[in-house]
Amino acid sequence: MISKFRVLIILLLFALTWYGMEITAEVHPVPIKQSLGQFPKTIGDYRLANTFQSSADVIEMLGVDDYLQYNYINPENDVINL
Repeated sequence: MISKFRVLIILLLFALTWYGMEITAEVHPVPIKQSLGQFPKTIGDYRLANTFQSSADVIEMLGVDDYLQYNYINPENDVINL
């Protein structure tokens, strides 16, 4: 049979874990110094292959002012999504 003391210790550990996660889960906005539209079209051997535009609902849900979604490809056909 589990003693009351063990149950109390487990509950205390759960509470401390929850509290630790709450105080460390802050989100601080980071201002963008320049528009992402000025992002380079080539990165090393990779060149811009195509772009993707999310819907207005998705952009609103993300809460962003500026974003990009670029697909880069190199001569070996390796793809990077940014």
